[in-house]
Parts: sequence; structure tokens; C-alpha cells
Amino acid sequence: MQRLHFIQRCFRIACACSLLVLSGVESVTNADELGTSVNSALVTVAPSIVRVRTIGNAGAEELEVASQVTTGVVISDRGEILTSLFGFSGQPAAIFVDDLDGQRVAAKVVARDYLRKLVLLQCGDGRFSPATMSGSRWPSVGAYSIAAGRMYPGKLPSASVGIVSAVNRIHGLAIQTDAKVSPVNYGGPLLDLSGQVLGILVPLSPRDSSSEIVAGVEWYDSGIGFAIPAVDALASAEKLRAGKDLFPGVVGVQLSTRNPLEEKFQVSSVYDGSPASVAGLKAGDVILEANSVKIDRFGLFESVIKSKYAGDSLNVRIKRDTEEFNAEILLVDKLKPIATGFIGLVIQEAVTAGDSAIGVKVAVVPGSPLAATGIPESVIVTEWSDQPVSSVADFSKLLQSVVVDREVDFKYKLLADDDQAASGSVVPGARSSTLAALSDSFVGSILGTEGNKQTDWKRQQEDLADDAGKVWYFAPTASKDYSCGLAVLVSESNTPAEILIRKWDQTCQVHNLILVVVQNTENTELSREDSDLLPLAMAAVAKGREIDRDRVFLVAGKRQEDLAATLLLDPRVKQLRAAAFVETWPRTAGASAEVVAAKAPAVLLLADKIQSRQGQALLNQAVTQLVELGVLVTQYSLGGDLTLEESIASWAIGLKAR
Repeated sequence: MQRLHFIQRCFRIACACSLLVLSGVESVTNADELGTSVNSALVTVAPSIVRVRTIGNAGAEELEVASQVTTGVVISDRGEILTSLFGFSGQPAAIFVDDLDGQRVAAKVVARDYLRKLVLLQCGDGRFSPATMSGSRWPSVGAYSIAAGRMYPGKLPSASVGIVSAVNRIHGLAIQTDAKVSPVNYGGPLLDLSGQVLGILVPLSPRDSSSEIVAGVEWYDSGIGFAIPAVDALASAEKLRAGKDLFPGVVGVQLSTRNPLEEKFQVSSVYDGSPASVAGLKAGDVILEANSVKIDRFGLFESVIKSKYAGDSLNVRIKRDTEEFNAEILLVDKLKPIATGFIGLVIQEAVTAGDSAIGVKVAVVPGSPLAATGIPESVIVTEWSDQPVSSVADFSKLLQSVVVDREVDFKYKLLADDDQAASGSVVPGARSSTLAALSDSFVGSILGTEGNKQTDWKRQQEDLADDAGKVWYFAPTASKDYSCGLAVLVSESNTPAEILIRKWDQTCQVHNLILVVVQNTENTELSREDSDLLPLAMAAVAKGREIDRDRVFLVAGKRQEDLAATLLLDPRVKQLRAAAFVETWPRTAGASAEVVAAKAPAVLLLADKIQSRQGQALLNQAVTQLVELGVLVTQYSLGGDLTLEESIASWAIGLKAR
């Protein structure tokens, strides 16, 4: 935090110095003259800055009667108002706007722009005066700027004075200012000293992957605020008048880097059925140009992509080996998930005879499509879809192409007789969305621990690097004999360890599952601000142990669902692909379809106590959205054969099955 403040101070000093050398910048000789200019600008634009109040939320689980106040800018005398998406994350039950006469009039949402984070409102009646909008996209860096908003009725709006500290920010979408920008003036104008609207204030962040509404809010009062240029805001409004929401464009590729400064990068994978796939892109392609912009580092390509809407075209020049060619990519708003087939096998280990590879040993999941073929519970697969199986890595790659209802031929050998070969075929099905109980013996055979139960389990504790916090965990003594899963309880930082261990003890030992609890330095409930702690904690616990990567997951309650969802969908936290949610579900608004497809996350929902009609409707809606994104969703109602701990552990075993 100190480093951030230092950088901000240096940045402000540099920008202030630029006032001395920039031409065309307003000349203000003293504080009194500046105050007079600011007051004059506010008087000029005040009739065009309106207070927007939203009442309730039609999508909330519980009735919300409290109102939320934000700001809007009038863009026509017909009652059209541009405001920030920040105040419209849900579906308000009612929207009211104060007109020129101070009368409260009803408004409705025409459409939303999820790229530039804008909303177009239309008032049913009332008198309105449109603001004067700047015709220039980028104001002069160092020029004075005013961030204005309306929290309360009155002649003049509230205001904060600063400078234009940068332009062409956030992938070319925004003006940056050091004027104080708060949730109250989101949707309000960024003004120059003449009262002309330079842009519409919105929360933005470079880490925003697509339609995340609150990205950038954490910079409130930090000296970093953003505004969509007036010309771009008006262009957005023109599109929104058609009544259709605007979404960021999606290409459908995964690239070899996320470092904006990386000069050498290439396409590492192309998603089936994506715009990139339709355009003919392949893994290994190098992108030379995008929409006539020469791409000499990843950040440039990212900026081109993140400034385009779904429906826009992206013209790229590609280098493949020694050949160069052009391709046109028609961007979409989301990728269609591919229905990966479920066979019902768990890869265990490669089997060799001397220096020769025989195949890969697998366990067959009871009740699965593979079990229905009559194959024994454990065999050595030697060939899959006419391809030899020689290693775990090769076999895993072959299984990635398995599709629902597309029959696959295979060959195998019995464990008891390496010379006896057999063949078969299986029709992959869809993975079940329900949870089945697994016997301890089957769990032991899957994990390779049957008859070799670890008995030396104890609680251990470590401090995290840089005094960030600490982690305690319940685990067997350090051993590489068996791989362990990690169950990270993100909602139990303040629960006594003795209580948690008593609940989880038996399940942890049967499933070889390490219990992990993270605590921040304040010893308070974990929140999204603590998201950096959990990867540190998992790394600390994993040190010196063999970790089963398929069984690394979070367990979150209602107050930590946002933290769990943030980590689950963060492409940088590669070791985490699963999370269990107790009496809640992950919020995925703003999740990038490409990121979701790349991580292929799985979630378990234990939400049987959500019994209200509205709560169930919201849960069903969330499940639909998750499935549409390609998330593997499993639901289980407690009170059956399994306890909460057993259900989570059994679900984690299922994550190993392919």
C-alpha cells in the first residue's frame, strides 16, 4: 500500500510539472481563480447532472427496500440519460430520476454496455436539459478536470478537482484522472473548466476480463479514476437505443502468455467452434497484426481485443511456420461449451516391462459407461481410438477429445495376465450432475492407499511469506508415499481448530485429504481482499508433499462465495479448478468465457437449505448460467447417506474420473 501511495505521489508530481510545458491547457494563476472557474463550470452543467435512484432488486433472494443513489448525465431533451453500469448490477424494481423542476420521474433501462460499463436510461416524462459533450476523444494531459456527482438534491452537484493524468488507458477505453471518483459520482461527468463533458465516470480495471461490473471500485479515493470519452459514450448510446445489450467480443484462443510486455507469444490452443476456429487459426500461430496494428508485444493485442464488441470483425495477419496469411474473425459474446464425454475411468499409473511401455493402469468407476461394458474394475489400457497408450500424459491428451455419444474403440490387458489382451468399445455419456456414495475400499483402490492407511495425522501451522498471515492444516506427517488432496476451508478462519478436526478427521484419513485453514493478519473473516493469501497457503502446505492436483479445492459458505469464485476463475491460480459451495453458489457475472473454458472448473452445490421460492429460482438460474459457461456442476442435498464432509470428499474423488 505504501508503494502504491508513493507511485501515485510521483505520478501526480510528474503530471503537475507537465502543466508548465503543455500548450493549449487552461491557465489558472491562483486558487481563487481556480475556484471561480470550477464554480462556473458546475453552474453551467448542473441542469444536466441528475440524481438516479434505484429501488430494490428484482433478482435478490430477499426483498431489498433500501435505495441506491448514483449519478447520470442527460444527453437529450427527450429524457435520455447515460449512467454507469455500477448501479445496475441487478434488475432494479424501480428507477427514479430528478428532472429540471426537481420532480421525481420514473425511468427504465433501455440497454447496457458491458464493455464500456454504461447504461442508457429513458425517462417517461419530465423536463431535461442535455449536457454539452466534448467532440474530442482525448483531452490534454495535465489539464484540470472536475469529477461531479449528485448525492442530494440541490442547485450544484458535489465535485472533486484534479487533473487529466493520462489518456488512452484501460486498453484504449478511458481517460484517467486523479480527481476523487466515488460510487456516488459513478455515472456522472468528468468536466473541463468550461463545463463541457469530457467523459462519463465509470469503474474500470486492467484486470477486468469482460463484463465484471465492480472491477476498479477498489481504487476509490486512490487518485486513480476513469471516464469513458464523451464521443465514445455517445456512440455507445446510439447503439443502445436499439434496446440490445452490448458485450465484449470473444476470440476463442488461449495464448502462451498473459504478460503485457512479452514480445514473443503464440496461440497455444483454439477452442472448438470458436470464432478463431471458424477463421482457421491453429495452435502455434503467431499474430503479426490485428486491425492494422503491428503486434510486437502481448499488451497491444490485448488492447485491440478488449476494445471490441461482440459482432465486430477482427482482421489479423498470421504467421504459421514460414507462411503468412490474413484471417477475419467475427467476434461473439460468449463461447459455446463443448460437451466433453464422460467415460468413467480414473488414470492411475503407467505400466512398463523393462524399458518397454505396456500401457496405463486405470480404475473403472461403478455405474459409469465404461463399467456398463463389463470391463473389470482395474485394467491396463494399451490402445485408445487406434492410438497406442504409453504414458499418463499421452493418455490424458487422448481423453480430451472424447465427445458425448461418439463411440470409442480401445484395447486393454488384465492385471493378472499381462499376455491376455482384449478389446472393447464405449459410448461416452454426460457426466452425472448428482453425487453417489463411494465405498472406503473403492476410495482406497482409486488413491492406491487400500490397506495402507496413514495413522500419524496431526495439526501443523506455518507463517506465510512477508507476514501476510498464517495457515494451519491437519495432515499426515510429510510423506511422498501417497498423494494428498487439499481441502481449503475459506469460511472457517475463526472456527476453533479442534471443532473442524473433529468433523473432518475420519474423512480426511480415508480420502488422504489435507485440511487447510487460512488466517489473515487481522484474524478476521476472509474476503476478496485476501485472495492472494490462499495460493501462498496452498504452496506452503504442499511443500515436501506429493499433491493430487485433481483434488485441490475450496469449501466456501455464504459470506465467502465471491472470494471462492474469484480464485476459481482466476487464470493465474492454475492449481485451483474446483470449489464446493455450502448454502450458496458462485457469482459469475463478468466471467470471461475464454478463462472459464481454459480452466474448466467444477463446482459442488450443497444448497438444500435454500427453501424459499425466490431463493430456489435464483439457484436454478445460477446453475443454468454456470452450465452455459461450461462449468461442471454437481448438486447434493444433505440429509441423505453422506455427511457434508463425506459428500465433499466423494465429489473430489469424482473429479479424478474422466
